[in-house]
Order: sequence, then structure tokens, then C-alpha cells
Amino acid sequence: KLSFEAANFRSTQFFLWMNELAKRVLKEFPGLKFHTYAYFFTAPAPAGKVHSAVGVKFCPYVRPNDKYPMFSPVNGEWFDRLAAWSRTSPRVILREYYGCGMAFPRPLAEVVANDLRAALKLGVLEYTSEITPDRGPGPREKQDSHYQEVWDASLLDFWVITRLWWNPDQDVEQLRRYFYQRAFRTAAMPMARYYALLREVWYRDALPSTCGDGEVNSFKHYIVGNNLEEPMRKLLDEAEKLADHPVSRELIRRHRARFEAWSKAARELKTPSGAAPLLTEHNFSKGLELTDFPLMGKPKEKAPAATSARVFHDGTKLHIRVFCAADTSKLAANGSSVPTERWTSGDHVELFLSDGKDPNRYYQFAVDCFGNRCDLDNIDRMKWNGQWRSAVRKTDVGYEVDFIIP
Repeated sequence: KLSFEAANFRSTQFFLWMNELAKRVLKEFPGLKFHTYAYFFTAPAPAGKVHSAVGVKFCPYVRPNDKYPMFSPVNGEWFDRLAAWSRTSPRVILREYYGCGMAFPRPLAEVVANDLRAALKLGVLEYTSEITPDRGPGPREKQDSHYQEVWDASLLDFWVITRLWWNPDQDVEQLRRYFYQRAFRTAAMPMARYYALLREVWYRDALPSTCGDGEVNSFKHYIVGNNLEEPMRKLLDEAEKLADHPVSRELIRRHRARFEAWSKAARELKTPSGAAPLLTEHNFSKGLELTDFPLMGKPKEKAPAATSARVFHDGTKLHIRVFCAADTSKLAANGSSVPTERWTSGDHVELFLSDGKDPNRYYQFAVDCFGNRCDLDNIDRMKWNGQWRSAVRKTDVGYEVDFIIP
């Protein structure tokens, strides 16, 4: 008998139903194959075996740090889950997120090679990834244009990763060299140096990387923050001048366009300056004010509803008050008054705090407009319970949320 509190209770419940569904359908349609996801509540392997006709796409969402392979300590929970699935189902497909967060060219190829080699040892033979389609402007012109920009940014690692899917034991650096020669031809050397600088600074930096990384913040952190903007721009200049084939020139030109777009957006990106003051009296009006919040992932677009915050600390606790403009008659939420029981949805405020002692770790706090709240960290996920307080007040123009975090 499986306890309701067991991590794989819901997964077991779902796959009992899925197995029965497969049995009944196969009576009328022999040979039919099924696909489903091991995702969120079904990510843990169930207690029993899965029907042989059911293919299971295992989704390690979200890995704490994509700079390390799945079997590394920081991501180990996901590898343990994949191993459990390999013992439970005869057909597991590793469905990764190598194509996400790639509007900035995250150099994932070495990590992917290690992931796939480890998966092969578990008997996992099929791979796929969430990724944007490689098409240009069409009926959904704005969205499709963004798709094209992602490929212009990350063409190198996308190509190398597809080669690794055929054979993960290939030498990643040799694959890159082949791409440089075939794609950039006479401009291969400066482009190789360009990507080498990017890989070095990305892997050297302790900041975790996930499939949710944004291109502008990444450019500002890795490139501008390490004084690499001009050296990398000069390498792109050199490559464009050396390119003697129209396709090579176009590939470089497109990537250069993304580079300059990141540069421009990074200069326009507003980062609050100053530190949260130390206050002995709890007076938010004297705290550090944060304003002009943009839409997530769209730093040039302001949020449609005005949002601001005030921050201070009293020597032992961090105090944050967030002001959210909203039509109070239309507020909606669905959460839990007990932290970690259920993630909040609807109108709510989320707060992320990084751990200065452990750069691979961050903590996430959420409070909705009715006071329901939840917390997690990126290692133990919902198992983590923080000791913090919160409060919500509705106002004439919206609502306010207070966080008090030791």
C-alpha cells in the first residue's frame, strides 16, 4: 500500500489508469502505441511497471543548473528519477529542454554529451527536446520572427546537439571544428575564437543557468560584466570581412544582428542601484524603492499594471513590500494557506533570493492576493519549508504584499 504522502503517489495513480486504458484500447486496436509525459506530478516513477505499449517522455523540469550534467550533485534528483524510470518502463524517452533559454547562445553541448552518455548506460535510447521551430516570419509573424532569432543566436550548439543525438560518444570539440569550417569557411578562425570566449566565461561563472535564462540579462552578466563586448564585437567584424561565401556572410550577419540587439537592450536595462537600508524603525517609506518593472522576458515592455516595491532590513530580517495595481473586483487566485502544499496561481507576487554561500541554490516565495502562500528552493523543491512571514492588504487601487524573511 502506497502512502498518500509518498512522492510518487500521484504518478502511481496516473499510470494505473494509463495501464488500464492501454489494455482496453489495445483489445480493439492491436499494435497501437501510446505516448505520455513524466512531468510535474508524474515525474517520479510509479510504484509499479508501465505497460509496454506506453512510451514515457521524461521531462526534467526544471534542472537547478544546466552548466552541470544531470548526474552531478546539483541536478542529481533528476538523474535518480530517470534511473527509476529506466527500471519501470521499457520505453523511456529523455525529453530535455536544450532548446529553451537559447535566445542567448548558452554553450550546452558538453553537458548534453554527458547527459546522453549517462542515459545510454541506463538503457534510455530515445531523445528529444523542447525547441523553437526553425521557420521565418509567417502568419504569426511576430512570434515566428522570434523563433528565427533564437536559431540565429544558437545555430552552433543546435547543430552539435543534433549530431550528438545520433552518437553521443562523438568528440564535441571536433564537431564544433567541423561546423566552423563548413558554415563559416574562410571566417572559421575568428568565429572559433568568438565562441571560445563565450564558453570560457559562461562555464567559469558560478551563476546557475536554466532553461528560463533571458538573452538580455545573460548578455549583460556574461559579456558586459566581463568586459568582453568589444573583443567579441571585433571578432565578429573580422569574421564578416573574411567571409567569402554568401551563406557564411549571412550566418555571421544574422548572429551579429542578435549581438547588437542584446547590446542595445542591455544598455537600456534598468537595474535598481543602492542597497536596502538598515532601519531600526519599520518605516517602508525610507526603504529602497524599486520601480519600472518590465514584463518577464521582455525588458523593453513595461508591465501593464503598475508595480513597485520598497525594501529594507533591520539587521536580522529582510522586509519587502510590493505594491500591485489591479482591479480588486477581478482578483483571482487558487493557492494554499499552508506553505509548500500547492503553488499559488492567479494574481500573486513571487520573490527569488539567491544563496550567497551556494551560487547553485535559490529560494522562491509566493503570496497571492488573498494571502495564500507557498515556498520552495531549487534543490529540494517543494520539500523545503522556510521560516518567513507574509501579509496582504487590499487597497483602493490594488493590493500590497509584505514579505518578512530572516
